[in-house]
Amino acid sequence: MEIEFASGATAHEDFVRGIGISLALLAATLLVAAFGRGFGARATGRSFRSIVIAILAISVVAGALVCERTYARFTSLTSGNNVLTLHFPAPFERTLDIPKSDVKEVLFGLPDKGGQVCHLRITTRSADVYVSADTMLEAAACKEVRERVQASIQEES
Repeated sequence: MEIEFASGATAHEDFVRGIGISLALLAATLLVAAFGRGFGARATGRSFRSIVIAILAISVVAGALVCERTYARFTSLTSGNNVLTLHFPAPFERTLDIPKSDVKEVLFGLPDKGGQVCHLRITTRSADVYVSADTMLEAAACKEVRERVQASIQEES
């Protein structure tokens, strides 16, 4: 059984879009800070440096969140031979084999709470958690995918 949640190209597009938005916000904030300081704002050199450092820190956190939402999530899952194989997208493309006997639970989540987007969450007995890329499925269809994965684990483990 193979289930695809998103293509590698989709994950890459989401990554580029997220980084682009983060960089645009960073540039806009720096411009506002620079023009505000230049037009007589009463910012001292030290407070301006603090603002720049805070903006850079926020940009790093935003970049890390973008990576977590794209490249750190598996885009497809293959079940067979007592192993679940998770496929992660490029540029860090890799596969991860999880023995089915090590899978503690398979859950599904609806991050948008409207029921149009879902993901799977696989937790192992060693408390490692792997989350799939978001996919456009309603809650009932997502639950069905979870049940298929869970059934494949139980039939072969």
